[in-house]
Amino acid sequence: GLGYADAAPYDRIILTVGARDIMPAWHEQLKPGGRLLLPLSIRDTQLSVAFEKVGDHLASLSARAAGFMLLRGAFGESGIHTQLGPDPGLYLQFGERRLVDTKGVYSLVTGTRGASQDFPTNVQVLSNEVFYNLSIWLALYEPDFCHLSVEGARMERGILPNLFRSFATKNTSSSTVGLLGETTVCLLVHHADAGTSVNDSSSGCNGGFAQVYELFVRKFGPDDALALRLVEQIHAWDKAGRPGDEKVRIRAYPYDSDYVPVGNEIVIQKRWTRLVISWDIYETM
Repeated sequence: GLGYADAAPYDRIILTVGARDIMPAWHEQLKPGGRLLLPLSIRDTQLSVAFEKVGDHLASLSARAAGFMLLRGAFGESGIHTQLGPDPGLYLQFGERRLVDTKGVYSLVTGTRGASQDFPTNVQVLSNEVFYNLSIWLALYEPDFCHLSVEGARMERGILPNLFRSFATKNTSSSTVGLLGETTVCLLVHHADAGTSVNDSSSGCNGGFAQVYELFVRKFGPDDALALRLVEQIHAWDKAGRPGDEKVRIRAYPYDSDYVPVGNEIVIQKRWTRLVISWDIYETM
């Protein structure tokens, strides 16, 4: 996190471990026009971002979905990854530090505190779009963004049906994303009998075949407004052309910057930096 000031400034600084923030030293020890490449975690999603130093800030040149182990030690800042229930296999992740009643969440998603309800979205997606496009949109716009996964015996017992199975793990796990409220959890699901296979060589899974599903929002708990908010975000993403990582633009300013966001820009305040995020779909419209 401190860099190496004796040999600065640098043309390139490269991290091969995920970071939740950009340390001041990495910015300060970079030459004007120099590049910083790092896997940057924003809430519970991670992007490998190539930044260029431009004046008082860093501007992204590219961003791609990534999955690196997070930085540890004095400069590490982990998100929350917690087991739900007494047995391994059901996990909840969320990027914002907050008090969460994990026992209550477990009771909700396993049905011991009432039945769930599905809200249709009338939006069909490729299975890989959920994690490489829609999840990034939700993570950037929603502080309540969360990720839930089921592994091993718990998945085989069908503890949470209709999640999205992972081809990378040979169908031994399934997962989804959604919103975590105070009294309610809302997750993206599909109806198993409604999926169809299409040949999609860009999917990188299952020999080039991906599943097409209609998305539903499954609500666990009493808060209908949270479910409707998630449905609205899905519609907004669909209307915007279903952008993914390649459309994300990020500028990183010092945490005390007085930059005022404009238009559709999103501001996420970190400890050391102020991230200003936009989509080039708006810049070209």
